[in-house]
Amino acid sequence: MGAGQTKDVSSHDQGVYSTMQPLEFLPPADLEAIHQTSMKVLAQVGICFPEGQALDIFKKHGFRTDGEIVYFTEDQVFDAIKDVPEQFSIQARNPARKVRFGFHDPGVTL
Repeated sequence: MGAGQTKDVSSHDQGVYSTMQPLEFLPPADLEAIHQTSMKVLAQVGICFPEGQALDIFKKHGFRTDGEIVYFTEDQVFDAIKDVPEQFSIQARNPARKVRFGFHDPGVTL
């Protein structure tokens, strides 16, 4: 490999990961439109959580609920995101299929 080149995909005992720089698939204005629409859906339509324990957690943290529906404000979403680690993996039964986030991976499942 020449100077300045990086290997596109690496494989090791922790799964497959990409060393490529993140791609920008949409212009910033389109990303902002998706964000605003997502926030509107979360605030006005909400998400159904049919598990009582999950509903109790949301209620405890001040989220508006109606039956099994939880409604999210933008502030609540950003406040929750602050607690998410910069890197994490979602494990699969087959370790080769785990999904890693924050490791310069595209986060796409196989």
